[in-house]
Amino acid sequence: MQANTTDRNGRRRREVGYDTEDVMKEFVAGERCRRAVLDGYIDGQFDRRGCEEEEQRCDVCRGITTVEGRRRVRVVGRVEEDVSPDIRTPEAYSIIPEAYTPDGEEDRAVANIGVRRRRSDVGVVEAEEANKRRRTEDSEGMEKARRTHERQEHRRRDLAIEKAEAGEKMEGQYRFWQERCEICHINGRTSVGHHSWRDCPDGEEREAVRQVWEALGGIKFEAYTGCFDCWAPQGICQAWETVENGRSSRYRRARGGRCQFPGVLRDTVAAVVGVGRAELIEDFVQTTAAKERVKLDDSQELGVGQWMPWLRRKAKIGEIETSGLGRIFWELG
Repeated sequence: MQANTTDRNGRRRREVGYDTEDVMKEFVAGERCRRAVLDGYIDGQFDRRGCEEEEQRCDVCRGITTVEGRRRVRVVGRVEEDVSPDIRTPEAYSIIPEAYTPDGEEDRAVANIGVRRRRSDVGVVEAEEANKRRRTEDSEGMEKARRTHERQEHRRRDLAIEKAEAGEKMEGQYRFWQERCEICHINGRTSVGHHSWRDCPDGEEREAVRQVWEALGGIKFEAYTGCFDCWAPQGICQAWETVENGRSSRYRRARGGRCQFPGVLRDTVAAVVGVGRAELIEDFVQTTAAKERVKLDDSQELGVGQWMPWLRRKAKIGEIETSGLGRIFWELG
């Protein structure tokens, strides 16, 4: 075969029989740039004189002394990765002299012409895979957040319904006792003119209720157990308005609001304990306090004085916050 080559002075010449062995002898001789030798043989590029700036310089261009005494050359070609032709560029070729034998022995030069995927291509693939994983994780995270938000919304709606139902029932119970004399109703009598227990004709029973009523005045309620004025739950008292605070409800004074059930809770429980179901209330308070591990005040006599630690505590009826005293009222039905 014929091929063009260039001598050390840069002059082009044509040679006959320019085959692989000739190329490898010139390559191993190291008289000129090794890349230029291979480019002339592989690509027919004969005007190249040395390694270019963006390439890693070969040993000849770096001025490293070549090894003398080569007698025979064997070429080994290896493809390290199967890279499609569309991404092969001059930068993709790698020339690696692998071994030299000592002088006096059979020489061997191994040239590996490896077609390798450029680092930039690998980086692009890795970046795309990372972005894909990130998009998947973001999508899964958004879906999880959406489901969590839906569950929270359902829970809030359920609590709002429970609160509304409990509040409606509780308001009805407050209105019931507000419209009648507590003493007369407990004794099965009709309260003529809807008088209060203070105007009830039975003086002895009226006095018993008054004593309990005054004892109840010593309760120091915990926070958010009821209205400061009427003792009814703030959730139903019109003197207060709801302020949502995360999962719980808090209250503030409503502008122009007024209590619609003044004295009903205190009057009703005083009447029930004073002339009605004192033993049943006593059993309910002691049993409930024991379950909730609330220690009653044993230094006081049986009755309201002993129940104080439990009566003042905050409790919940559905989603309505009230006190232990309010729970007694609720149990009356």
